[in-house]
Amino acid sequence: MVSSKINHAALPVADYPVGLESKALAVRKLLEVGSDDYVHMVGIHGIGGIGKSTLALAVYNLIAHHFDCSCFLQNVRQKSNKHGLQHLQSILLREMLGEKEANFASIEQGASVIHHRLQRNKVILILDDV
Repeated sequence: MVSSKINHAALPVADYPVGLESKALAVRKLLEVGSDDYVHMVGIHGIGGIGKSTLALAVYNLIAHHFDCSCFLQNVRQKSNKHGLQHLQSILLREMLGEKEANFASIEQGASVIHHRLQRNKVILILDDV
């Protein structure tokens, strides 16, 4: 996906990211960016206000260019409660593949479409505030 690589713009992180780079590099190492044919997942947890989202944004900016498709979904809990999971699935396809409108009859249909459309791509998906 050439368009996703060209259009990748860094997301704003923090005004004064003291010590953030070393933490982002440590997470990058955990994700084994550059290895092929593996699914890697890292969870960042802790009390509110300690910089989890800031770290996730920094990691995204650091590694997104290594992937065919990328998406950083913010406020997942709030958006899913307000609009439902189908809305988040639509956002995911729009961000990763440039889909203008993606409406699904069910969550299962959305999952199936996402799986089918992304199965041959190297994907980075960051879900913030789950």
